[in-house]
Amino acid sequence: TFWNYYLDVFTAGLYIDRHDAKGAAEWLNLDRLGVFDELSCSREYEYLSFARYLDLVGRLDEALLLLGRLESFAQKEDRLGSRIEILCQKAITYQLKGDSVNAMAALNEALELGMEDGYVRTFSDQMEPMAELLAKYINWKKKSGTDACYHYAKDLFRLVQENIRIIGAKPATDDVSLQQEFTVLGLSVKEGRVLRLLAAERSNSEIATELGISVRTVKYYNSQIFAKLGVDNRLQAIKRAWESGIFE
Repeated sequence: TFWNYYLDVFTAGLYIDRHDAKGAAEWLNLDRLGVFDELSCSREYEYLSFARYLDLVGRLDEALLLLGRLESFAQKEDRLGSRIEILCQKAITYQLKGDSVNAMAALNEALELGMEDGYVRTFSDQMEPMAELLAKYINWKKKSGTDACYHYAKDLFRLVQENIRIIGAKPATDDVSLQQEFTVLGLSVKEGRVLRLLAAERSNSEIATELGISVRTVKYYNSQIFAKLGVDNRLQAIKRAWESGIFE
């Protein structure tokens, strides 16, 4: 039935949030999903979940291809909320790829579309990845010129941070000493904390528990750290950190 199908996709999304690709695959029915499939309104949620799954397993180019098709479909069908959600996911995927330019462009388009009707939850549901994107967007707008989107982004950033606080994740703090310590590597305070725990040989789930964030978010920070350090995995990241002298 439709509700059984919807429940399966919803369950897959929960596994994706927990960064459990194997669990998600068991509920997504990957055998019948492809990036070039014919799209429909009734299966839009399933394909957006599939795009998130592709992000999870590192198939970012395929995810972007699917998201591009989903965005075009949503625009054609005049599905504004869906289009904004897809653009948010595109921004996150581009950021995972290390493509900040396109990440900011996708987020800017989402903000322009969402601003008139005051969309909030579509952004706030993305939690820490969206908070980081909004922070970067706000800084980018400060340099390129503030406008209505800038103020909307500031309001959303505050609301996303509040959402993070409410569900129990630890909000960012002004830890000046830690920020100074990791400035040499171009890392944020949160990224510095994650790197320290990586060096302590903590698993992603252990890092998530200690920092009060999801495993999916830990993976997001890992990708940011690897991109900033110019490495491909945690061992190389730890080696790079030791070479910089920050762990001495």
